[in-house]
Amino acid sequence: MNFLQNYIDQDTKSEFNTALLWDFGEKEFDLQENKKIIIQRVVEYGSLSDWSFIIKQYGEAEIIRNIKEMSGLSKLNVNFVFKVFNLKPHELKCYTKPQWRKQHWT
Repeated sequence: MNFLQNYIDQDTKSEFNTALLWDFGEKEFDLQENKKIIIQRVVEYGSLSDWSFIIKQYGEAEIIRNIKEMSGLSKLNVNFVFKVFNLKPHELKCYTKPQWRKQHWT
């Protein structure tokens, strides 16, 4: 997690981009109650600032636990989490149990 850790160390005002929760109203989500969807949206669409926020908010172990249970991550996102968290393919549910139907444009 070298480059990401360097960014987090320098990031003094990590803020979560609420636009990632486009299907929730601004006052409808709770950071603890909805951490699974928040982590998934950051993995799929988040910026470095969003990554910094969730690592500070939930911790690396909780993020890894959630990533391992995600299904349907793109190849790009899978490769990113492999590199950042030193995960192996057999550790990810989306890698060991791929979706039955192929996604468009992959």
